[in-house]
Amino acid sequence: MTKLTPFPAEYPAEGVKVIDLETRSLLQVLYFVSHGVEVPAEHFARGLARPTLEADGSVFDYDRVLGGLFKVKAVKCKHRPEDAAVAVCYLDHWYYVDATDHDSRATFALAGASVEAGGGGEGRCVAGADAAGGRPLNRPDGGESCAATSSVCAGRWRWRAAR
Repeated sequence: MTKLTPFPAEYPAEGVKVIDLETRSLLQVLYFVSHGVEVPAEHFARGLARPTLEADGSVFDYDRVLGGLFKVKAVKCKHRPEDAAVAVCYLDHWYYVDATDHDSRATFALAGASVEAGGGGEGRCVAGADAAGGRPLNRPDGGESCAATSSVCAGRWRWRAAR
């Protein structure tokens, strides 16, 4: 067996055979990727969201950290964007992962599987598309329009796969 010596000053001269790694929690991972969600400028202007600022006061660019791993676009429109792989409407904006953005789609699928494995349970809201068929998920009232009330668009109800 190969001898591991990652911190030779702290470990015995003969090395160690095991290194304990502590990974981030699911909540920490979700917080990290949440920075890939585009926030509409009007939401900043209205005080609905606050940007992370650099020391000089400029807005921090999370794309530098995420490196294309996860990007959720925001667009103000009445209907689900046609190029959306997954989408949800909130505060008159559609937030969606572009169907051609394979890295974001993979990250979304992994996050969903992780939440599912962690026991997401019945209380959670599912929005987007089902993993197997890519069918859009709709509100229980059958609609996809963002013209409905924010509480419906925000996903207070459990969404179901479209038939």
